[in-house]
Amino acid sequence: MKNWRKLISLIMALIVVTYTFSLSASAALLGKDGFYYEFQSGNVVLKEYHSSNTEVIIPEEVYSHNVVSISDYTFLRNTNITSVRISDTVTKIGNSAFYGCSNLEVVFIPESVTSFGNSIFANCEKVVIVCYPGSYAETYADNNNIEYQLIGAKANEVTETSDIPIMGDVDSDGKVTTADSLLVLRNSVGLHELDDIKLIAADVDSDGIVTSSDSLFILRYCVGFVDEDVYIGTKIDLTN
Repeated sequence: MKNWRKLISLIMALIVVTYTFSLSASAALLGKDGFYYEFQSGNVVLKEYHSSNTEVIIPEEVYSHNVVSISDYTFLRNTNITSVRISDTVTKIGNSAFYGCSNLEVVFIPESVTSFGNSIFANCEKVVIVCYPGSYAETYADNNNIEYQLIGAKANEVTETSDIPIMGDVDSDGKVTTADSLLVLRNSVGLHELDDIKLIAADVDSDGIVTSSDSLFILRYCVGFVDEDVYIGTKIDLTN
């Protein structure tokens, strides 16, 4: 009888220790804007994401530390997200990071990402990777039979010879490409300043301001998605 009591006491103690450890590990994560991070060797690792937002932009830094990695299972079975833009400080995407994100359509992966885990986009039937030619992301997409769009490629090209600007053609080269999306993003985070006409071309959702959402709309357009009330590729009426 005493042995049974000792065994039960030991089991209860183990449960308490395990539960306490779990709470401590969770508490160690720092949260901001739906992202939950962990500090590792002076850098920040993205561990979890809890938000109802459909468009996700992973920041370059948080708390003055670079975000360098997306952990295993970070977005596991998140069916809310439709687009993700990964910052160019990130070098690694962990195993099954986006597993089961069934509504994920577009993911921008920068050249900085050189380490890819297994089954990152498993059960993401709609996903298209946007990446640079010759990048590790292009190789990863090729090897895993994932559809991808190269930055600079002439997807959904709009050929125009007139001087009338085109909605979404932010670099004024006569076509709407992923390069325009990047210009809009750089403007929205203060890395590039657009002039008046280009700001009009960049505001593709016509809400009066240029934000990262406009960048994502252009990105979606370039990989073949059409959003309601977003008139990318149309001439801009400057008479109003």
